[in-house]
Amino acid sequence: MAQEHKVRKLAYWLYLLKGKKSGNDLEDWLKAEKAVECFEDLVAKSAKYASIVIFVLIVVFLVAYFALPLLGYQVAIQKI
Repeated sequence: MAQEHKVRKLAYWLYLLKGKKSGNDLEDWLKAEKAVECFEDLVAKSAKYASIVIFVLIVVFLVAYFALPLLGYQVAIQKI
């Protein structure tokens, strides 16, 4: 239902941008529907990749913090 609301609002904005000219209702609706689907897919993929990057950074930090001292390296963390 939330997606339909977004499509309706975007189709209305397309109608306004065309100068309130009627006759393109279906075309505006289909364009809005496609745009909303693409945007939601992009957001989902971005969230997935962001979580992967965060996970990798955490692993790198943990390896540096715990494994490097075992190899004889000194790890210094400064508070900002």
